[in-house]
Amino acid sequence: MVNKLIKKSVLIVILFLISFSCKKEKSSIINYNFQVLDIACFPYDSISMTFRIIPVGDNSPFKLTWYEPSGFEGEGPFTIEATDNLLLDFEIRDAGNSSKRFSYIIHTDTIDSLQNDYRNRYAGSYSCNVTYTYNGDVEYSTDTLVVEKNDDFKLLTISNRSMFYNGGNSFYGYHSFAAFTNDSIYYSESVPLGYYYTNIYKGVRINK
Repeated sequence: MVNKLIKKSVLIVILFLISFSCKKEKSSIINYNFQVLDIACFPYDSISMTFRIIPVGDNSPFKLTWYEPSGFEGEGPFTIEATDNLLLDFEIRDAGNSSKRFSYIIHTDTIDSLQNDYRNRYAGSYSCNVTYTYNGDVEYSTDTLVVEKNDDFKLLTISNRSMFYNGGNSFYGYHSFAAFTNDSIYYSESVPLGYYYTNIYKGVRINK
């Protein structure tokens, strides 16, 4: 009878240890996916990237602690702008309090600037309301602006008028200025001194 109790106790301990070992092994499996949501290459070797870190494991929920960049919190999405390689350094902790630290380097020189040309987000046709001002008089009309990429990476054309990259989402030309917000355009042009008229276009993209 004693032997049976001992054997039974030993079996229970073995099963407990196996169960504990499985749970421990299960909780220690932590990884992540790096998901790029948007990327654009700008002049002067600058890139803009929006991404998320998606924890992977068997014991959710997860908590991310960021060491670099130190201002990040959670899984994202995050948008960064960089001219040099960027280090991501973070720790993932699961519900069982197991954790693992990771580092990931975004290599800016491996990103295809042609495929991710920043002007891709602006190119297309825009249906615009136009305000024409001359010598105090104002007239209203509608028109279509066509935005196209130029051979020069720092340029695009708006209805055949050359516009230089001005940083961010804006461009400038000869007595002209353009800014883009999502699928909208703001474009103004005026003529040299002595004529004093200005056209202001506000429109939305109708096709790419």
